Amino acid sequence: MKSWRIGVIMGTWLTLFAAPGAGSAQESFPNHPVRIVIPYSPGSVADVFARIVGQNMAAQWNGSIVVESKSGANGSIAAEEVARSAPDGYTWLLVTTFFSASPALDPRLRWDPMRDFIPVGQICRAPNFFIVPTTLPVKNVAEYVALAKAKPGTLKALSCSSGWPASTSLRSAIAAIRRWCRISPAA
Repeated sequence: MKSWRIGVIMGTWLTLFAAPGAGSAQESFPNHPVRIVIPYSPGSVADVFARIVGQNMAAQWNGSIVVESKSGANGSIAAEEVARSAPDGYTWLLVTTFFSASPALDPRLRWDPMRDFIPVGQICRAPNFFIVPTTLPVKNVAEYVALAKAKPGTLKALSCSSGWPASTSLRSAIAAIRRWCRISPAA
């Protein structure tokens, strides 16, 4: 009698787990377009990489990937939109390393990179460069800082965002440059 009950229970479980469509939720992803939101302007490095990755993923999945550039407020517009989206895997945020510095630059953010997001993977590496005109008599960052100290307020620096650059190796040099130069964000 007990073996008959065990057989029925096992058969029921096998039927439920092996039933057609039981695992179809994962197999059918994506069943509607996936959005990759970029918090930078169209044509930026992140935008280009998102479009390349999106095109390849769409071909592999035989699905649709939509890349949206939503620049503004130093990335906060896009980040907040993705943070508030449904947690269904259909809205992604592709960012640079600058993203993690955002709370330090603006403590009033309504999103937090550690609370609202989880890193899934790295798709590329893009180095940061500090460049100057060839007419400027410097050959490295130390010489630039020395020139900026010698002529306070006369040199100008341009940045792509208020968080430039994300590279750890240049942080102290940039701090010195910020003390001695007028910093203008790129338009």
